[in-house]
Amino acid sequence: MTSPPRCAVIPAAGLGTRMRAVDPLRAKELLPLAGRPLILHALEEAALAGCVEAVVVVRPGKEDLRRLLEEPRFARREYPDAAADLARVQARLAVRFAFQELPRGECDAILAARDLLAGRPFAVAYPDNLPRPPGALAAACEAMARTGRDAVALMAVDEAAAASLSASGRVDLTPRPDGCFSVQRFHPKQPGPFVPRFAGELRTCGLYAALPHYLDFIDQAALKFWSRDPQVELTDGKVRRLMLAAGREFVGVPLAGTVLDAGTPAGYARCKDLFEGRKRH
Repeated sequence: MTSPPRCAVIPAAGLGTRMRAVDPLRAKELLPLAGRPLILHALEEAALAGCVEAVVVVRPGKEDLRRLLEEPRFARREYPDAAADLARVQARLAVRFAFQELPRGECDAILAARDLLAGRPFAVAYPDNLPRPPGALAAACEAMARTGRDAVALMAVDEAAAASLSASGRVDLTPRPDGCFSVQRFHPKQPGPFVPRFAGELRTCGLYAALPHYLDFIDQAALKFWSRDPQVELTDGKVRRLMLAAGREFVGVPLAGTVLDAGTPAGYARCKDLFEGRKRH
């Protein structure tokens, strides 16, 4: 058994270029769904997974995101329907901040949290990935603790979801006796929407649990890719393919529900229909 993660990293330093069509002035992580900012869902996932700390990675220009989590008056004014939930989750999580100086990918953002992680296993939750029902991060953390392997949550892609998902997260899998999967390949991201190769295809979905060596492999990826182009983005896929090549194993955890992607205009519109439609009815 491996100790489960006690700290979650929430990367929130991206430029959010695609979402400027939705709101050109508000950070993606602050976009509301039924009165609740997106980042609240990631914080709740961290708390459900048993984490007691969260490191939110930000950059210059994300001052309102920090205000939301540090100034209760700001939270009550901007998100009155969510202020009580924010206070409740912050009573369970010690929230700290790390800074990504340049927008060079999600793994570079995670690397910015290294000093605060202090060599411990950690969980990662992207604010625009919304598990339904909640608890996907907890499933990944439990699998990591049980198997001693880096663990990624896997969602089934149905026809309704595929059109609003980008063509990322595709994996080749083999079944394990415990009901999980061994990940054989992480495919590079492709242009356009996600087109399933077969009914019920599983994909990764921005929620995972990592052992401390994950940061070492980010360093290796940085050395490999930035020596060629210092502006290239360090994505999860680049790092994970390097890990597989080095013989590291990943466990894939199939989720009972799904994970909504609010990180594209189409995905956010779908989330609004689902969340706010339920609220109305």
